[in-house]
Amino acid sequence: MIYKGMNAKTGRAIYDINHLNQSVKDILTTPLVSRLMRLNYGSTIFDLLDSPAHTQSPIQLYAAIATALVRFEPRLQLTRIQISSQANGQSIIDIEGSQLVNGQRKAVSLTTNIGVIA
Repeated sequence: MIYKGMNAKTGRAIYDINHLNQSVKDILTTPLVSRLMRLNYGSTIFDLLDSPAHTQSPIQLYAAIATALVRFEPRLQLTRIQISSQANGQSIIDIEGSQLVNGQRKAVSLTTNIGVIA
């Protein structure tokens, strides 16, 4: 199945893995209760990032990512999430899973920059 969507920056058509990658980044970088007509859309990542460092558990961060993606991105079946920090303070989330394409599961790998994790 071909998924078609619109690039949020250019307005041009995007397909399949590019659309999935854009959707994943949108889900993860949208704080809950920030969309007026979809208050339950997004993730709790920002709540975790704003909490004191000693109360934040890496497992909570992984769980927040997985929960948001399972809830809002049915095209993706997660198998692995890896979070890494760059020298400039940016955090990169590598996501592995599979996507149903023409009735068959196809492996996908996505990388998303979510900004700074304190």
